[in-house]
Parts: sequence; structure tokens; C-alpha cells
Amino acid sequence: MHPRAPSLSLPCRGAGLSGTRAAGCHLCDICKEEERGGMLRWLDRLPEAVRAELVAAGRERSFSAGALIYTIEDQPGGIFAIQSGEARQFIGRADGGNLLLRICRPGDSLGQTYITDGAPAPLFAEARTDLVTLFIPATAIARLRRQHVEIEQELALVAAETIRQQWRLIESLAFLSLRERLWRRLQFMRESEKMSDPVKADAEWIELDVTQAELASMLGVSRPALNRELQRMDTAGVVRLGFRKIYVPAGFPL
Repeated sequence: MHPRAPSLSLPCRGAGLSGTRAAGCHLCDICKEEERGGMLRWLDRLPEAVRAELVAAGRERSFSAGALIYTIEDQPGGIFAIQSGEARQFIGRADGGNLLLRICRPGDSLGQTYITDGAPAPLFAEARTDLVTLFIPATAIARLRRQHVEIEQELALVAAETIRQQWRLIESLAFLSLRERLWRRLQFMRESEKMSDPVKADAEWIELDVTQAELASMLGVSRPALNRELQRMDTAGVVRLGFRKIYVPAGFPL
């Protein structure tokens, strides 16, 4: 059993290492994204009738855990709306190294960039677990975009938020220490877990659904470097480490 989390509640997810919200904190942008339902959940924000037409144009496609959905050399041909299971989006290198950008779950969708410009995918997508998706061909989306301006509006929002996230990533890699990047990532993942599972919203400690290898890949560091930082945080009571598990308190201590 894990000890009671310190009774510190953060007014917003932009609270940083100092415990106060910094002016222009980019994590506050993440708060806004989550309040909108998540960047990749644009299908859920469409009017019911429009969404029904998109769903009717799709077909089920399944992938086994570890299977590539598409690579940076592929043209996905449409979007993959996740029905069950999880997927990873990452940038890969020829030597096998990669930078994990996002873990996608039911309600998220993949392939928006392709249906916007028709170019090959800018990153890899892989099934993290056995995965069931609703594949909606680009031809069907193009036809429905001409009929429903709401689709065009949502895709524009996805494109804008993608640009914002890439700038935040560049800023993070260029200017933040590993500890600051890790802190920011843990805050984001904590809130994502609370949103995806209402039971976790009232928990004192929240188990993050991520491995240390995945977390290291998200931060662009080696697993030993990440482990050293996590061990320091565990000793300080900021996080709790279990066997292949990472727990964070509902309110972050300093």
C-alpha cells in the first residue's frame, strides 16, 4: 500500500518546479487541449449526424501488438480511429533509436496529416497492444469535407495544435533540463490518466500506464539516465516506483 499523497493540490497543470504557475506556462495550453477533449479526438467533437456519415464510410482494421500501422515512407490512405487497444506514434532512426511522441488510446485517431496534404506520414505509428481501429479512407473524408464545413474546421484545429506541440517539444529539448522535462511529462500523463479513467481522478496515487523504456524514449534520453532521475524523485517522495510501475500523487509535492 502506498503512503498518502501530500495534500498539495495544483490550481492548474502549469504549476512548475516552484509550485507556482509561471506566466505563459505551456502546460496551461495542455490544460486547454484536454478541456477540448484532446487534439486527436476531433471526431467526437463533430455533430452527431456528420460523425455518423464518417463512421458509415469506414471499415474495421485490426493490428497485432507490435505491428506497424504505417511508417514515414507510407501514405496511410486515411485515418485510423482507435476503437480498442493502444498505439504509439514516434520518430525513428535507421539505427533503431526513436523519440516517442504520443501514446494513443480509444477515441484518438491517427493519420490526420495525410488527409490534410496527401504526403507520406511524418512519423511512425505502431500498435502498442492488440488494436482495433475504424479506418476511414481519405477519398470518403474528402467528399464529406466538401459537404460539411465542421470537418474542415476540426482538421484546421488539429493542424494548429500539432504545430504548437512541435514548438513546445523543440523548446523542451533545447532549454529544459532532464528533471524539468520529466516533471512536465509526468504532470501531463497524470492528467491524461485522470481524464481517461474517472476512478483515478479520486485516487491519492495514480499509476501511470507507461514503461520506463517508453518514458525514456519520450524524453530522448537513455533508460539509465531516466532511472537515476526517477530514483532521486522516489527518494524525495515525489514519485513511487514499483516493479515495472510508476506512481505519482494526485497533487505533486515539491
